[in-house]
Amino acid sequence: MNSLEIVANRRKLTDFLGPKVTSYLKLGTIVGVTTFAVELAFAYALQAFLVAAGIVVPGAVSLPAWMPQTNLTAVLVFILVVGILRGLMNWLQVYMPSAVQEKFRHIMRARVLRWAFHSESVSTHQATMLFNEWTNNSAALVYSLQFLAVQATSALMILVALLAISFKLTMIVAVAMLMLYPPIRVADRRIVETVGVLVRSLDETSRRMVISIRNLLLIQIYGTQGLEEGRALSALEDYDSRALYHHRLTGFKVALPQVVGVLLICVITLAARGAFKTSPGVLVSYFYLVIRLLQLLSTMNGSVSTVLRNWPETLIVWRWWQEAARGEAALAASAAPAAVPSASGAGPVGWELKDVRFRYPSVDAPVIEGLSLKLSPGQCLVFTGPSGSGKSTLLNLLLGGLVPERGSISVVLADGSTAPLAEFRPRLYPLIGYVGPESLLVEGTIRENLLYGLSREPSAGDFEAALAKAECGFVSQLAGGLEYKITEQGQGLSAGQKQRLSLARAFLRRPKVLVLDEATSNLDQETELRLVQTLLKVKGEMTIVAATHRSALLSIADQRVSLS
Repeated sequence: MNSLEIVANRRKLTDFLGPKVTSYLKLGTIVGVTTFAVELAFAYALQAFLVAAGIVVPGAVSLPAWMPQTNLTAVLVFILVVGILRGLMNWLQVYMPSAVQEKFRHIMRARVLRWAFHSESVSTHQATMLFNEWTNNSAALVYSLQFLAVQATSALMILVALLAISFKLTMIVAVAMLMLYPPIRVADRRIVETVGVLVRSLDETSRRMVISIRNLLLIQIYGTQGLEEGRALSALEDYDSRALYHHRLTGFKVALPQVVGVLLICVITLAARGAFKTSPGVLVSYFYLVIRLLQLLSTMNGSVSTVLRNWPETLIVWRWWQEAARGEAALAASAAPAAVPSASGAGPVGWELKDVRFRYPSVDAPVIEGLSLKLSPGQCLVFTGPSGSGKSTLLNLLLGGLVPERGSISVVLADGSTAPLAEFRPRLYPLIGYVGPESLLVEGTIRENLLYGLSREPSAGDFEAALAKAECGFVSQLAGGLEYKITEQGQGLSAGQKQRLSLARAFLRRPKVLVLDEATSNLDQETELRLVQTLLKVKGEMTIVAATHRSALLSIADQRVSLS
């Protein structure tokens, strides 16, 4: 995918930017034309002021018949009105690019959020960069495009007006502008060469920081903090030096038209007094428009540099939107909650697997091969095996997170009928209570953690029953009980206590299916045995599916699968 593909497909470009951003960009040309009209009126106002103030004679200027010329009060009122309009145009030129930037940033961050919450797998580094750096830089590019739409339109109209005022003088201006092209083009090429390194350097810095944070304890134990910090700082320093080089080039591009402009004014003055014989009044307006044109060229050069600087990140965001997110329509559809029945009143469900085979694309040998079984509603399925044997894969297949390469998986309903898992999946999840190998905790009270994901308000008896089933008697000993505050990492609680809280949260949902993914791995043997007895009592009310490398749960299993 090259950079021209974005421009080539207008429909996708509009969808990518969003209708409001696209409308703002189109409005920029209208603002540019209006800005030019105001600038031209101000140039005429300068001539009218010189006449009304007696500085030049009326014949020395060329003004429209509708403009006041001899009445100083009327001229000053006209200048005041034009000045107010110039202020309004300046406000629009500040507000509109900023509004476009913020709107596009909001659109992209909302897309990233939907993608992060609804995708099967998300890279922390990619999500972080998309939400922050890459989206911010893409928004800065859109900001510059909006600014360019206004500035380029105004510059083009001013150039036309200069041609109308004096064709010969404007040819001098045109030659000077053409002379600016080669050095500016060289600077642009060097900016393009620099920005690729900028993107890679910052990406490497962010990647190393994320990896270090996720493995902080290991890095501290192995004493590699200095090594990892040095690698990250090296990439950051490379970014810093390249960024400063980019800013120097941009400063050169912005300053060059203004420096040439001083020389240009001198040349125009000599030409106007010599061969071209331009009146002083007309020359004042002409100078004003030339200065405004040069100012616009300077700001346009800065905007072009910003576009070039942020183009690589915008391409990254574009590719992500096109390929990973599958377009805005798919994201919106995935974000919409499915209409599913409440778990309340539904019966437990089971599964039926027929000749299921699953292989990861990057692995030659299948993880699951020829697996067939039928788990009736209310029964218990336990699958065991060493790490890497496929326990998590089989669990994901049962939950619909993975699709078998061969065979079929169906859900068995309480009345004995079956339904394809892919169709039944939206109705399956509200029936499930889940406990994983790592306990999901949110910063807040124990009560808030137990209520996480619950749509109803449990009674005090519901809390007591769920805590009792999960062997969470320790909660009553904490200061404040259910109101005891914990951090996101659950500081102050042992690994086993956090896992039991997750189990209590699952029981509080009144699930029809209880999924345990290494849920007893952090429990001592005595607590695990008591929990097994609790599960034996509730089996029948709910279907139990457990992945474990320990043997205690095998005593209540109706179906066993051993993976190796």
